[in-house]
Amino acid sequence: MWQAGLALLFTVIMTLAGCFFQNPAGTQVSQLTGTMPGDSVSHTLRTFSSSFAFETLLPVGVALSFVDSNSEPVAGAIATFARLNGTSVYRGRADEAGQLTSTVVLPSAPEDIILTVEHPAHETRNVTIRDMVRYASIERRMKLPASLGVQAAMTAQDLNWDGVPDEYDEFPDDPRRVFRVRIPAEDTITVAFEDLFPLHDPNDPAAFFDADFNDFVANYVVEEIYDAHNQLVEFRGQAKAVARLAGYNHRFGMHFTFRGMADLTVEYYNASGALIDTYRRENLSRSADITLFDATRNSIGYRTTFTLTFLKSEPRDGVTAAPYDPYLYVYNTRKDIHLIGQQPLPYSENPIESYDWDFRHPSNGMPWALIVPTGWIHPAELQHIEQVYPAFRYWRESFGEHYPDWYTYYQQDPGPPDVKPPALPPAVVGIELLEIVLPSGEIIFPSENGNDDPPEIGDPVMFPAKAGYQLLLEQQQAGEDLFYRVTAVEPSTVPEWILLDGDSGEVTVDTTLADPALAAPDEREARVAFYTSFNDDPMQDEGGRASIDQALEVVLRIERGEQVD
Repeated sequence: MWQAGLALLFTVIMTLAGCFFQNPAGTQVSQLTGTMPGDSVSHTLRTFSSSFAFETLLPVGVALSFVDSNSEPVAGAIATFARLNGTSVYRGRADEAGQLTSTVVLPSAPEDIILTVEHPAHETRNVTIRDMVRYASIERRMKLPASLGVQAAMTAQDLNWDGVPDEYDEFPDDPRRVFRVRIPAEDTITVAFEDLFPLHDPNDPAAFFDADFNDFVANYVVEEIYDAHNQLVEFRGQAKAVARLAGYNHRFGMHFTFRGMADLTVEYYNASGALIDTYRRENLSRSADITLFDATRNSIGYRTTFTLTFLKSEPRDGVTAAPYDPYLYVYNTRKDIHLIGQQPLPYSENPIESYDWDFRHPSNGMPWALIVPTGWIHPAELQHIEQVYPAFRYWRESFGEHYPDWYTYYQQDPGPPDVKPPALPPAVVGIELLEIVLPSGEIIFPSENGNDDPPEIGDPVMFPAKAGYQLLLEQQQAGEDLFYRVTAVEPSTVPEWILLDGDSGEVTVDTTLADPALAAPDEREARVAFYTSFNDDPMQDEGGRASIDQALEVVLRIERGEQVD
């Protein structure tokens, strides 16, 4: 009898818990979005300079910390960064101090990423990070409220006792392996080589460098496998030989460095998919030189897989990072070619001066090896890459700032980038303060006008008393064009004619003190967040840029009220 009572009690508890636990399909009743008191955010924008290395897979440093409603650390929280279609790009677990420090690798093309934080005893948090790849690093402190009901008192199922609930564990039967990070998250990486390195003619850069990037082309994907402590357990990779439009023969491989020891298994398949050879090495120390295709002239259509397993889990920052170190060894010249920034092979016969070139062409600065973070249609023989991908030139000349998605413009020229004017007349014809709730960056406008239309200059707004930043919306005129600028301003730089009530947060403007010359904040103290303009058409100018109403809706997501960074 008592057994039946216990069974009934267990059924009731599990039924209640089902209202709060996230099921394997990813559905959860209660989820929190946006900002909460106690959150903090510190993001560092990526910079662009002449040291540009033609990267299309970019690292974003991530430092997250999670606390409960009492500001105590939440150990074991699971953080997932995913594309808008739900594809995971990274997943990791907070340590005992409630902290997670790692690197998320993203394609250079702008893309919003959703950060989801989950814990069996806490509410799920979702944050949308606008164009995450524009940041070099992201730091966040996030509060995780306790879940209602019995969830906080229960422990999620963990069959392998690795500390990670099975619903988040991609290897629930393996106590060493927990998370799988696929790079790239979807599609493949393409690497393309020019194989005449290091030959060059200073008077004719094209003499030994036609920039068609088709001497050898390969696709590859690498999975990084992590344990419950976010340490690297192994690499699992596969590569396919795609094209060889060169007279030389090559060996294509990847070079990995690490701190400890590892075992390596490589399997080779022909174009029909039949296994033709297997290679194994045990107890490799500190490095692994993996031959993927031994002779490119006979390998087109062939496929190779490899597994590099570390005998002891490695800290991620001590192992070769994505896009790793693919290389092409040219048998005819006995030279090896790498991505910019990588070192020649230990047994390299490359000339000493090539180290100074850093695998750039000495006459034009172009790379001898190029990475594209997706499948790619390579140029035809003797067809310069900028003929097929015109946006490549804008990307190259701006050191990666403009058209980071150049590889999506196949045989189409999107036109020169919309570069911000270097200077505008100081005349300001209208100013408005926008309410901002920090540290999240979520923008909120009052609904006193009874609709959801974006605000116009002169609309009433409120400003929180404890906000760390303020936003100024400026309207400037240059000739017949109107330009609008949204600027984040430090509190110390707010003009004296803008008055903030410390108790109510109400904003007023003292017109007797207002001076148009003070309207533009000091650029050393302020960061321009958005810039747009329009001509005769109030909705769009001839360059395709949206009007201010549309721009605010897109950049700040006013109508949806989502958190945006």
